[in-house]
Amino acid sequence: LAQLEGRPLSLVRFPEGAAKGRFFQKHIHGTVPDNIAEIDIKEKNEVQKYMIVHSTEGLLDLVQMGAFELHNWNCHEQDVEHPDQFIIDLDPGPGVSWEQIKKSALEVKEVLEHFKLKSFIKTSGGKGLHIHVPIAKLYTWEQIRNFTKALAQLMEDQYPNKYVSTMSKKIRKNKIFVDYLRNGRGSTAVTPYSLRAANQSAAALPIGWNELKNLKSANQFTIEKALAYLKKRKVDPWKGYNTIKQKLPISEGAF
Repeated sequence: LAQLEGRPLSLVRFPEGAAKGRFFQKHIHGTVPDNIAEIDIKEKNEVQKYMIVHSTEGLLDLVQMGAFELHNWNCHEQDVEHPDQFIIDLDPGPGVSWEQIKKSALEVKEVLEHFKLKSFIKTSGGKGLHIHVPIAKLYTWEQIRNFTKALAQLMEDQYPNKYVSTMSKKIRKNKIFVDYLRNGRGSTAVTPYSLRAANQSAAALPIGWNELKNLKSANQFTIEKALAYLKKRKVDPWKGYNTIKQKLPISEGAF
């Protein structure tokens, strides 16, 4: 709840159970349960309604709706034009080993630290890893997208045999796509702690950087293993995330 509260949501829903198919829902059509709020957001030439959750009861209503995966914007409802985080998604192409993915996360972390940016990591629940960076609400969507695109290009320039900054499948064999595209206005990423809709459902689980070394896969944390991990966890590795207001190394007028 702490990671999605007040953020516009998109859902992957299975209203009749996993055996009968899914659909992806961005906008509200009709009514929603009382514990789910609505927010009007302008899209191109029209205004669309999005879902917002403020409480545990609202989160449970999403479950009751058959919302299996939860995805959220990188902003809060108070200011939808200024994101308060950005995300780098490390998406492995064919032939990339798990050890390569883990090493790449540390290399991205090192680049971010060069810019004096503290970062947080989570499993994707799929094949890759997601790196989250909380920021101050000082920048436009265009600035954030351009900054993260520059980061992706920097990784490709530094390690051209390991990374690509474009999503073309033709050039992704044995390379990792540094996906910055989740940082545009209206784009979403899977919410931390959300389950993923897959044959072996796993959680997109926040972990500590010190835990990365022993991580066995991006979908290691099935619901049973995720619950066991959370029960044993003594310190939240993302503690204080929502209070961090980092500034980017962007001069006025840049990007």
